[in-house]
Amino acid sequence: MVNPLFSILIPTRNRAYLLGDALHSVLSQSLGDFEIIVSDNYSEDNTELVTKSFKDSRIKYYNTGKFLLNSWDPENKKYMKSNWDHAYSKATGQFIWLIGDDDYFLPNALENVKRIIDKKNAKIVISGIITFYDKKYFDGDLKDCVQAKCFTGKIFEEKANKILKLYFNLDSENGLPPHPSGFCINKSILDRINEKYNVVYPPVFGEIACTCRAMLLIDKIYNLDKPIVCVRRTNVSAVTKLLHNDDAMWKDQEKDCKYTIFKAPISLNFHVDTLLRVKNYEPDQFTAYEIPLEKYVMEYYYQLNQILGEKDVFQKYRKDFIRRINELHVKLSMHCKYSILVCDFKRIFRKTFLYFFSNIVRNIISKSSKIHMSDLGINNVRDFDDKLTVLAVALNQQSKIWNTTEPAIYDK
Repeated sequence: MVNPLFSILIPTRNRAYLLGDALHSVLSQSLGDFEIIVSDNYSEDNTELVTKSFKDSRIKYYNTGKFLLNSWDPENKKYMKSNWDHAYSKATGQFIWLIGDDDYFLPNALENVKRIIDKKNAKIVISGIITFYDKKYFDGDLKDCVQAKCFTGKIFEEKANKILKLYFNLDSENGLPPHPSGFCINKSILDRINEKYNVVYPPVFGEIACTCRAMLLIDKIYNLDKPIVCVRRTNVSAVTKLLHNDDAMWKDQEKDCKYTIFKAPISLNFHVDTLLRVKNYEPDQFTAYEIPLEKYVMEYYYQLNQILGEKDVFQKYRKDFIRRINELHVKLSMHCKYSILVCDFKRIFRKTFLYFFSNIVRNIISKSSKIHMSDLGINNVRDFDDKLTVLAVALNQQSKIWNTTEPAIYDK
């Protein structure tokens, strides 16, 4: 039996009501050379029923048999395998593409990526995403909206060390570092990672650790600057819970920041802690990459105010921050200290007219990058299949942030 070209991995837990859309989007692809691995992390809902209702032999359902937590096992001194690793272990395809159970492939996604693989003998292809905020999303300004950047439709050849630099510099550029659902990688690279580390997706952010290690094994990747995946944001999305410090998030995630200076449970800390774990495991491999102290300090305090500013626990972490800042005092520039004061000022005036006015300005500026689904008559994610052209035209009319043409190979 010939192995498929793509293994589409969909780790899931208790989100059967979202999973169906993800499965439908894969099965609707113009290219059929794939298998779908649904790794069910011991769900208590009807995930298995939803999966098997599609009655397609390319869908393979696996239950983990027990709840898998992505964490370090101190007794055996190794990482416990996560649901993501469980999905990887079942894959037989030449290329691995892991997407969230609440995400959605846009039409011709696999065909677009296969074209790059064939033409450039690519081992890793990353692609653009659009973000869909559903009707129940907590932020009323984003609710029922699609948001995207300006896409060129081109394919860029990128050096692998550029990805590492962006990660460690806490930077982003032209869709890099890649979103996990827009990351397609040759299975042989993941096999080498698994053989060496006995885990592919270690805590805290497995996709960051995996990508960094993969970048050590290749020289270049290909970046398709075109929307290929729709990333859905709901009130139960992992990113939403993380960004807004939902206590429920920590049932499924290790929350101990072992290596960071500050310890608040916010997304920046888990990003940085993941990078430091990777670096500390192999310091010789990552000597060229450092996390800029001042940038980390400023971004940490900004997130601390934004995410925990209204919570009782905020003062605890703020006191810890001030204490450690005093220890780092001589290492921080006036620019950094000034930024911290500005952050405090914004927190104090959070509920005043000044803060309200700044939000109005921000919303006006960002309006060009989103469009309400209801304006297009789109009621759910599956309507993208039938109304993609309408959506593309509407977005182009507003701010030219969509490109519907087929990409041309473009070497940077």
